[in-house]
Amino acid sequence: MLKIKESIACRIRTISDVVAGDCVANGVFCDAVNSILTTRTRGLVPMWKRAFTKFIRYQPLWLCGEPVCLGCGKAGLPVICNSCLTELEPMKSGCRRCGYPTGSISIQPELTDSCFWCRRLSVLPEAIHSAFIYRNTGARIFVNIKFGGYWRGTAILIQEALEALDWAFMKKRTGHEVICAIPESLSSCLRRPCHPADLFARGLADRFGLKHMSLIKMGLFGKHQVGLDYEHRKTNMQHRFKWALRERRSKCIPDKVFLVDDVLTTGATLEAATKVLLRNGVKKVSWITLFRAI
Repeated sequence: MLKIKESIACRIRTISDVVAGDCVANGVFCDAVNSILTTRTRGLVPMWKRAFTKFIRYQPLWLCGEPVCLGCGKAGLPVICNSCLTELEPMKSGCRRCGYPTGSISIQPELTDSCFWCRRLSVLPEAIHSAFIYRNTGARIFVNIKFGGYWRGTAILIQEALEALDWAFMKKRTGHEVICAIPESLSSCLRRPCHPADLFARGLADRFGLKHMSLIKMGLFGKHQVGLDYEHRKTNMQHRFKWALRERRSKCIPDKVFLVDDVLTTGATLEAATKVLLRNGVKKVSWITLFRAI
């Protein structure tokens, strides 16, 4: 069953880069594809590939709505207009470990007692760095991309995030050379082929010369995190992640890893994944996200 899952996920991922680029995709197309995917389970990949190939080749008008900006919703504008790009709020400096804007200027781990966000976590990463604050225009854009089917905006958003990240500081402070994205469950892969966290991780790896590795994997199905508080999220994520490498004591296990996710809210997902990494030989883990809720 695991091999079937990995095969399906791999084939779906091969088209995610195309979807995140300049092809036309909107919510209507997303709903049409979802209806195809849920019709049958046997022969899923061929059906998906046929539907997607026909869409890219012919681009029927009934599937292609009028282009609108994902931030302001105005018609006739680019997928994300320049005005909305300027409204993306960069994550300001706060706690030196987690970045939460509490006014803490802690540098040493033992000085993070003044930050309530750090105290809540049972496993602290080496550092946390996010590109944008998850609210207002940024939140609307990301919700439309991830949940609305407007995958075309992914590449633009990731490019802006790469420009916003203070990479020189992160690289100097941590010295990590490997990057790993939070994986998705099979049910999430079937709902949407575009995985922002994985695309963001690959963008970081390509731009800054890091090695991209899939060190962890997720179970087939699971309850979604949306709408849950920290304690329920933490309980929900228990035992959801597993070590992906076949040989636990393999020489390819890195010492320091950047763990990447799309949105950091309570930290329960990244915390659960960090525990798996540390338990299997990774010594230090830092977190990088596209957005952070405050």
